[in-house]
Order: sequence, then structure tokens, then C-alpha cells
Amino acid sequence: MERNNKGQFIKGGIKGFKDYTGIQKNQLTFIEFSHIYASPSGNRRPYWKVRCTCGNETVKSAYDVYSGHTKSCGCLHKTNTSKARKKHGEADTRLYYIWENMKKRCYNPKSDRYENYGARGIKVCDEWLEDYSNFSEWAHASGYEKHLTIERKDLNQNYCPENCTWITHKEQAQNRSTNKWVIIDGKKYSPIELEELYKIPVKTIYARIARGDTGENVVRPLGKRQFKKR
Repeated sequence: MERNNKGQFIKGGIKGFKDYTGIQKNQLTFIEFSHIYASPSGNRRPYWKVRCTCGNETVKSAYDVYSGHTKSCGCLHKTNTSKARKKHGEADTRLYYIWENMKKRCYNPKSDRYENYGARGIKVCDEWLEDYSNFSEWAHASGYEKHLTIERKDLNQNYCPENCTWITHKEQAQNRSTNKWVIIDGKKYSPIELEELYKIPVKTIYARIARGDTGENVVRPLGKRQFKKR
């Protein structure tokens, strides 16, 4: 493939992307360009075939490798996980499961949640990514309990101590950007709150909202017709 004087490809369907051939970062060496991943939001990310010092070859995001977020083919993680199991003894706990899944949705394109995290550029800070013990220490110092789940204060920023907190599943559901809000007597309610207050199935509430109902019509008793204001 032809390149310009900045080392960028100018042919082959990847115009403007840097040529990383032969560059080594941590345990990975760039071998050849693989493909472009285009996210639903329109972002384009180049993926490269890389060779790990362990001998394994795989395909990784060029950005993740070059920035240092991805340091190996996965063997380093397996080694660290093995050490972590011996070091902290929490490998089978709920908190460890939260840590593992936080990383998966940020770095594993095969995760069903990757599109809303890793593909959007959401990362895990190096302090947590490289050592579970650091994450565990922060979690327990920040009020972690078994009924709580991790939440980012700014949904467009990374997982890191200053941007994360522990909340209930109910609070997390209320914070979703896709949530539908209903105003009744000047107060804003989420569908989950209305289900609890009015004992109406949340799917019925969502259906009414989708149909165009607003205010008290959303929580009218089942079987009653929509109230029309004069």
C-alpha cells in the first residue's frame, strides 16, 4: 500500500490512518493492517494484526495497542489474573465479576455491550486495569456493598476513581440516557418509580408513553380510557 511523507496510508481504503508496521508497544508488534471498524455513531477505528512476545498472533485495535491500553494478546491478563487469584483471594467474588465485566465491555469487541462502551472510546484507568487489588481497595473504601453496582458520574468519561461511585440497580436504571420521564403535578418520575407508586406494569407505562400519553394519563388505572382535557 502506498504511503505519504507522514507515513499515512493513501490507498487501500484506509486513507489518513498511520502505518504502524513493525512498531512494538509493550508485548505487541504491529504486523499488518486488518480492517476498519465503523461504529453506529460513525467513528472509524483501524484494527491491525499484531504478534505478541509469547508468539501468538491476533487482531487488535490500533488505538488500544499504541496507547498502551492493550499490552498483550491476552496472555499478560491471564498471568495477572493467576497472580491476582493467589494474591487477594477474591477471584470468585461478585466484586471481581464486576471488575472483569467492566473491562470486557470496554476492550472486548465480542461483548454485547462493547458498542456502548469500548466503541465509544470508554476506557478503564491504568490503575484499575492492571491490578484488581487497586480496584478492590477503592471499592471498599468508597462504600461498596453486594446490592450496589458501579456507575460513572459522567457517562462520556472513563472508569476511574474520580468518575465512579456505587449506586443501587434502581438508581442506575433511572440514570440511563434512554430513560423516559413523566411529569405529574410538576414532578419528574421515571417509569420504574411509577410502576412502584401506582402498581402498573412498567411495560404498560412505556407503551403508553410510546403512544403519546403524558402526565396522569400514563398512570391511569388499567382498563380506563385516556382522560382528555377540555
